[in-house]
Amino acid sequence: MTRERRLAISACVFGLYAWAALGANAQQSRLRITSPATGDVVMEGRPFRITVSADESVRVVGVFASHPLPGARPMGSNQFEMNIPKTVPPGEYQLTAVGVGSTDVESEPVTIRVEREDPATGLEVQPPFLVFAELEDSYGMPVRVIATFADGSRLDVTHSPNLSFTTKDPEIARVDDQDKVIPVGPGQTSIMASYTTSGSSVPVYAAMLVRCPLPKPTGPAPEIDSVTPETGVPGVTDVTIRGRHFGETQGNGFVSIGNRNGIVKRWTDAEIVATVDEHAHHGYVCVFRDRQDSNAIPFTPVGLFIDAISERPTPGNQIRIRGSGFESEQGSGYVTIANIKAQVVQWSSSEIIVTVPDFSPAGWSFQLAVHQDGQSAEFRLISPHKSAMK
Repeated sequence: MTRERRLAISACVFGLYAWAALGANAQQSRLRITSPATGDVVMEGRPFRITVSADESVRVVGVFASHPLPGARPMGSNQFEMNIPKTVPPGEYQLTAVGVGSTDVESEPVTIRVEREDPATGLEVQPPFLVFAELEDSYGMPVRVIATFADGSRLDVTHSPNLSFTTKDPEIARVDDQDKVIPVGPGQTSIMASYTTSGSSVPVYAAMLVRCPLPKPTGPAPEIDSVTPETGVPGVTDVTIRGRHFGETQGNGFVSIGNRNGIVKRWTDAEIVATVDEHAHHGYVCVFRDRQDSNAIPFTPVGLFIDAISERPTPGNQIRIRGSGFESEQGSGYVTIANIKAQVVQWSSSEIIVTVPDFSPAGWSFQLAVHQDGQSAEFRLISPHKSAMK
């Protein structure tokens, strides 16, 4: 295609667009709403007049409004009247005049503000608590604000210009011009909504809480290749953890050994040395870094430990005592509850079943203990009143 032909086609297309624009402007100049004007405030429950100016060649048919505004009643001489009920949510709505000439004609829309005049007695933000799953949610979450009035009616005032939002910490969350909450940074903040009706200077308030998560972790998660040793004495044994992606320095990283955090002595990207906490029970060795965790390696401390019991020890009931370091057979081992020996039903290396003896604790707490080979593991329990135990 030659350059001259391309220029000719472009000029033709431009001419079509220009003709359409001129045609639309010509239609609107033949018919327009002169009152109210864009931005005018109209009160609910009060009738207001709509005045239409039309060319002699146009017969005005009517004035139409966006939902849920009612239709306008003709009053003669291109005059119309509308009475907006008090059930219409405050906000912005459009009015458009329609006429008939050589062709159908529409006016340019006029945007009016519909407001409630009587004062609001209460305000509610929905939802009252908003939690974002991702900080990267740039679309945000829409909110809804409901106002309550003295007559008992409740109206959605979310899109009313008389509603405003104030964020306590804009660096965590903000409300955009479409009434959506946008996450900005990690943390929790409150957003205050304030609404004032046109007939009152006293606003009503409501608040919502917003929680934004930390950014998604970046980089590889830590990986453990080996743990040496995989058992040890709490408060004594140093455990060496070898692997990768631990980080050159500890920073916000930590190590779990058993069911407690280990006491870190040395930290490099490939090796960590930490002491077993003196209160550690059996569990796993795991490295945590930048909110990412490694694979888990089992860890069993040396000693006798009670981790849990199946239920409250009530005299005559059987309970299960779970822990570690028990011998595979009872031997000379035994269990006491409030210093009274319990009858052993079953004994294994990780679980003991006993029948609870008849006992009456002297105070608000008592001890359940496993005794074995000169060692004891205690488990403190809170007791009810003596009368409740009988």
